[in-house]
Amino acid sequence: PPVAATTSSSSAPSSNGCHDFEPPPNTIRKILRATLPTHASVSRDAAAAFTRAAGIFVLYLSSCASDLARDQGRGTVSSGDVLSSVTELSLPAEFGAKMEEFLRKWREEEE
Repeated sequence: PPVAATTSSSSAPSSNGCHDFEPPPNTIRKILRATLPTHASVSRDAAAAFTRAAGIFVLYLSSCASDLARDQGRGTVSSGDVLSSVTELSLPAEFGAKMEEFLRKWREEEE
C-alpha cells in the first residue's frame, strides 16, 4: 500500500517545520532494510536524510500530478496523473515501469 505522508498533529507549527510532511521514519527504515545489502548499515543522519528526501519527493510528485489533473479540469488526482508525472518530471522510464507494476499488483490485491 502507498505510504501516506504525516502532518503535525497539533495546530501549532512545529519548531523547525522539518517534520511536517515526512513519511513515518519506521517505514523508511523498513524500505532501507529491504533494499540495502544485509551487511549495510545506515547512520541516524542518513536515515533522517532519506526520510526527508522521501517527503520532498512525494510533495514534488503530488504537486505535478495535481497540476495535470487541474489542467484537465478535474479536482481529483488519479493514478494516471501520478504515472504521467513520472514522465513530466523526466524521471527514468524504469521508475515509471516499476510504479505501473506496483499499481497493477496493488489493484489485484485489493480485489
